[in-house]
Amino acid sequence: MTQSFDFICQNSTLKWAQNYLNNLKRAHSPMGSHYIKIGLGLNWHVIKTKHGFKEINKVMIDDTYQEKKKRFIMIDQEGVIPMKNANGKLEPSNEAIRMLNRLSDNPLNAVFLISSESKRQMHQWYHNKCPKLGLAAENGFFWRWMSQGLSETQWHQLI
Repeated sequence: MTQSFDFICQNSTLKWAQNYLNNLKRAHSPMGSHYIKIGLGLNWHVIKTKHGFKEINKVMIDDTYQEKKKRFIMIDQEGVIPMKNANGKLEPSNEAIRMLNRLSDNPLNAVFLISSESKRQMHQWYHNKCPKLGLAAENGFFWRWMSQGLSETQWHQLI
């Protein structure tokens, strides 16, 4: 109780309002920065970047992708893979599953999805729906090249 009281005493409404306005001014400041849109579908955000930041040339990426004989594609689960609510639980959207399968079904691609989620959760989400997808659970501590034919407990351990 005393911790809560101390916190409230140290963080008054006036202080919160001042911090909010300062952050708002800083975020709006046009000096040496520009804004870009990131994300997919309805899950996109506008972010402010530092001076000198350059977006990846999408045409160059596509050309390079097409000409390579082997490709290693690493995708971060959090904030990248669109999730949907299914019976009160989150799971990857059907569109995300379709795209991950499209990438991982190509024999030239090795596709790896990295997440902070548990190996059990990653197995539940992907082992049946994306059996050729490489998975790294718990920030890469557990990993496997694909889930095809593997049980929930069959993972390699980093250390």
